[in-house]
Amino acid sequence: MSPDAPARVDRAAAQLGVSAHRVRRALEDLADAHLVQWEGPGGCRLPALVREYAAELAAVPAAPGHPLTGSRVDPMAA
Repeated sequence: MSPDAPARVDRAAAQLGVSAHRVRRALEDLADAHLVQWEGPGGCRLPALVREYAAELAAVPAAPGHPLTGSRVDPMAA
């Protein structure tokens, strides 16, 4: 998700190769946890505090041997 523009459900579905329904369901779960905010029809964005926290985490390199080091995480796996 871009901090500058809302993420679009249809665009995210196309990029991930999954249905728009699946993306919307995942985003609704994130919205229920206050990790995204709906922004108009079919779009959402990260709240400011979540963006700041993500930026802090991204700035710290993962320790060698960390389970996520060098791996790709599938955000839609479930």
